Amino acid sequence: MRHSIFFTINVLFLVALVLFLTFSYFYAHVQPEVESLRQYNNIAASINRLLKYDASIDEIRAYLKNINFVEIKDIRDKMKLELPSVMPYSLDRRASVKILQVYNDIYILIQTHRDIFVYKDSTHFSWSRYQIITLIGVLALLLTYFLLVKRLLPLRILRHDIVRASKGGTLKEVDMSLYQKDEIGQLALSFNMAVGRIKALNQSRELFLRSIMHELKTPITVGRITAEMLEDQKQKERLCKVFERLNQLIDEFARVEELASKSYNLNKSEFLLVDLINFVKKMLLIDALNDPIELVESSDLVKADFELFALSVKNLLDNAIKYSTNGKVKVQSSKCDLIISNLGEPLKMSLNEYFKPYFKEKKNPNSKGFGLGMYIIKNTLDAQDLKIDYSYKDGTNYFIIKDCIVESFCALPGQDSKSKDSRGKDSKGKDSKSRDSKNLEVFDV
Repeated sequence: MRHSIFFTINVLFLVALVLFLTFSYFYAHVQPEVESLRQYNNIAASINRLLKYDASIDEIRAYLKNINFVEIKDIRDKMKLELPSVMPYSLDRRASVKILQVYNDIYILIQTHRDIFVYKDSTHFSWSRYQIITLIGVLALLLTYFLLVKRLLPLRILRHDIVRASKGGTLKEVDMSLYQKDEIGQLALSFNMAVGRIKALNQSRELFLRSIMHELKTPITVGRITAEMLEDQKQKERLCKVFERLNQLIDEFARVEELASKSYNLNKSEFLLVDLINFVKKMLLIDALNDPIELVESSDLVKADFELFALSVKNLLDNAIKYSTNGKVKVQSSKCDLIISNLGEPLKMSLNEYFKPYFKEKKNPNSKGFGLGMYIIKNTLDAQDLKIDYSYKDGTNYFIIKDCIVESFCALPGQDSKSKDSRGKDSKGKDSKSRDSKNLEVFDV
């Protein structure tokens, strides 16, 4: 807020207003007194010169009357008692002139051997003139302030539009009727041109993807239909699984593209870990007779977007199976974390390096896949505000998805109350303790 242009303008306006009012106060209260003293000193000096040329007291009184000085008669007796002198002028033996200041008033005192004459300037400081000048100055400052803010106000509107677009909001052009033909108007015009280009690119991208999807899915559908006509049941099932796998890969590609373009709508829900793993096994076309996935606890409850989370786990399991030394992978939990582990060599580089798209190790350029698996895992988890960590201990790789499990030992559907009670009892017994100790061992890696 302190770095805002409007904040700076407000501070500058307040400083200018305070300085102007301070100057006005000085002009109205201090400057008149200074000018009066100077004027009275000049008048006293003039009277001194008149007396040198043998002017009479009556002539001096007439002179003071001509320059708008009036004689004060009602306070004469009071001033004889106490006359605080400011600047006396000893003229001659006939008379003397003094400048007196009584509180905020200034007087000229002419004293002879027989009498004292007190005069005061009859002209008064024009407060109305001061008030008018001050009012005009304040109005000028306010008018300048409001005109400046009005000229800059479209900049705030434009900023809000840009921030909304950067946060994934709907891209729309700004109303050019709000902008003048100045730098801000040119900036708004450039923003509208950028919005138009982005919309055109998005439309082109959507058309391209739809065309690609259509062109890819059409031969897959034809191949699937042809495979259904085969008489050899084993070959038929094998080909159908291949075409299903290709179809799933295209759907995954489309989902990843939606994530990259920030157009995917999250739909978080709670589901059982066993349901997730069964779904992932179908995605990986894993045969039930040769299942490489060991699920330690199937009753944990996960909260995430089912399709995105399944895509993340699928890629993790696929990599774990590929690079495992024994072809096996273990899925288990520790508190709120999901852990996928396999036996194998540790990662040669930091985990963040593997998150880069099309990543290939320099020492192993012929590694399996296109280097997109970890990139997909990272983006699908980030979209759900989930984090992934990696550790290696005793020849085992551990990939840990943080804070995705909301409840452990949840009763599976179809279990009777007896089995639920026994599970609850076991969760507090030895099996639970052994599992917790195992999970703690993994978690401390």
